[in-house]
Amino acid sequence: MKKILFILIVLFLIFNLGNIFAQENVSSQKVSELADKLAFSVEGYVLGVSGEVVYINLGQASGIVEGIKFEVVRLDKEHPFRMGEKIIGYPEAEVGQIEITKVRKEMSLAKLNKKIMNIQEGDKVYQEMKKVTRIAITEFTYGNEFNDFTRNVQDILYTNLIQRGMTVVEREKMEQVLNELGKSFSGMIDSATAAEIGNMLGVEAIVVGTVADMGNSVDLRARLLDVEKGAAITAAQIDVVKDTIIIKLLGSGVRSTIYGERGITSTKTAKTIQEVNIQNFNFKVVDWQKKGEGIIFDLVITSDQDIWLGIYS
Repeated sequence: MKKILFILIVLFLIFNLGNIFAQENVSSQKVSELADKLAFSVEGYVLGVSGEVVYINLGQASGIVEGIKFEVVRLDKEHPFRMGEKIIGYPEAEVGQIEITKVRKEMSLAKLNKKIMNIQEGDKVYQEMKKVTRIAITEFTYGNEFNDFTRNVQDILYTNLIQRGMTVVEREKMEQVLNELGKSFSGMIDSATAAEIGNMLGVEAIVVGTVADMGNSVDLRARLLDVEKGAAITAAQIDVVKDTIIIKLLGSGVRSTIYGERGITSTKTAKTIQEVNIQNFNFKVVDWQKKGEGIIFDLVITSDQDIWLGIYS
C-alpha cells in the first residue's frame, strides 16, 4: 500500500506541480517585458497629420503618457544598409520633434515642437528618453494594499533592470527612506516626493506602479519618474492572465500601503492550488512558496475512507 501511495504522489507531482513552475515562468516573462519597456525607448510611425496635430501609432497599450517627446525622421528605403542579405537600417533625414498631448488606447496625438521639414504619414518616430543609470523601485500597489504578488513584481523588476545595465538601490534602503518619510501611496509619487526620495537615495529616477484587477487578468502599470523634474521619463503597461498562482499571491502577505503601518497580514484562508483524484486518493496542494529554484508546498491526501494524511515537504 505504501508503495502504491508513493507512486501516486510522484505521478501527482510530475503532472500537476509542473503547472506551478510554468505559471511562475509566465509571470516572470511578463515582468521581463515590462522591464524592457522601461529600460528601452519605443518606436513607431506617423499615422497622419491634421493641421498642427500629429497622430502616431503608439498609445496606452505601448505605455505612452502625455509629455513624452519623439524624434521624427524620414527613412530612405531606396538605399538600405545591409549586413550580408539582411537589411539592418536605412539612411535617416531629420524631420522634427513632437510632444505627446493626448493618449488613446492604440494611438496618440502630439504637437510639433521643432520643424525641419513637413511631417508626412509613414515618417518614423523614436522616443527621446533621458538616460538614467541609478534608480530605485517602489513596490507596486494593489488597490490600497501590498501583497506577495506586488513583492514578487518588485523583485523580478529589480533583477531584470540590473541585467539591462541599471544600478538599482537595494529594497531595504528604499523602504527605510519611505518609512522615514511615512508616505502613503496610491500608485503614484508626486514631483516633490520624487525629488525628496531621489535626494535621500542618490538616484536619478524611481519606478512606481500599480497592479489593476481586470477580472480575468491583472494589468501591471509602471512609470519611470525623473526625480529632478518629477515627470515621467517613460511608462509601460503589461497584461497578465490571472491564474491560480497569481490569485493566491494577491490574497497572501497583505500589508498596508502606509509605511510605518506595515506587518498587517492576511486573514484569508488558504485556497486549494491544485487538486486531482487518482485511484482512491484525493491530492490537494493547499499552500506553496518559492524558495530558490524550487518550491516548498503543503500537500494534503485523503482516501475514500476518510483517512487524512498530511505530508509536508
